[in-house]
Amino acid sequence: MRIEDSNQFTKQNLKLKNERDRLIKDKKQEIESIRKNYNQMANDQRIIGEEKLDSVRDQNQVAIIESLNNKEARLNDIKESLEKTGQ
Repeated sequence: MRIEDSNQFTKQNLKLKNERDRLIKDKKQEIESIRKNYNQMANDQRIIGEEKLDSVRDQNQVAIIESLNNKEARLNDIKESLEKTGQ
């Protein structure tokens, strides 16, 4: 491409500047979109993790309650056995 005069040079330069500005704007929008998606995914993962922790905590509570009930039943059996033996 041959530039004939300064007017044409100025037009070409302005055209290039506008194209560069448009590209910069597009990249900034793309980066912002990626940032929003990342933040949303991180938030979703945090929520999923909290739900998993709640589930595990509930399972552990049930296991502890069952264990306590079993131990209580065993202690009652031992107590009854001792009472029978004592009589």
